[in-house]
Amino acid sequence: MRAVTSAEMSELDRKASEVYGISSLTLMETAGLLIAEFVAESVRASSRILICCGKGNNGGDGFAAARLLAQHGFCPEVFLLEDSKILKADAAATFNKLKQQGVSVHQLKTNADWTTFDRSLAECSWVVDAMLGIGITRPLAEPYLTAVSKINRSGKRVTSIDIPSGLNADTGERCGAAIKADHTLTLGIPKKGLSQGQGPHLAGQVHIVDIGLPKELLRPFL
Repeated sequence: MRAVTSAEMSELDRKASEVYGISSLTLMETAGLLIAEFVAESVRASSRILICCGKGNNGGDGFAAARLLAQHGFCPEVFLLEDSKILKADAAATFNKLKQQGVSVHQLKTNADWTTFDRSLAECSWVVDAMLGIGITRPLAEPYLTAVSKINRSGKRVTSIDIPSGLNADTGERCGAAIKADHTLTLGIPKKGLSQGQGPHLAGQVHIVDIGLPKELLRPFL
């Protein structure tokens, strides 16, 4: 399967919605289910799982995965690097579902919040990186820079959603800093940056996750 640029992936998502009637929220929920299944197969039941989320669709995938993991007896703890009031539409929808289920969500604003993050990072069995997706091109700013640094230094197993946070999806270069993942669950179709530059070193084992994009859309890339 031929890898895509971030622009090509955005166009595939647009066509899935506008031509085939598959909403981005549906794709997000499917991604969350498959991410949750992957993590559930990797850790024992009742394990603590730290899920670090940003404000966009990548974060929305993480919220959906956290909700589904909680439903199956795992103990996800979600850390949000943005104010929940600025979450984008689909991410906000999955966030609200997560809150309704009573999953613990912390917004990283104060020193006390970071202390909680440090404790959870030390105690967890697995980390899910749902901070930044394929749109990142500029150097990471705070609080992402600190979160990436802490996760990389923790020695914990890390699964990144779609692409390691901080990795340029087109060039495979770090945007100042990037997550060093053990596994990357790339959604729908692989991204060019996963196989170029520092991508192979940072992405770990790459798994292509079928989130239900129409085969007609994927055919040109097969």
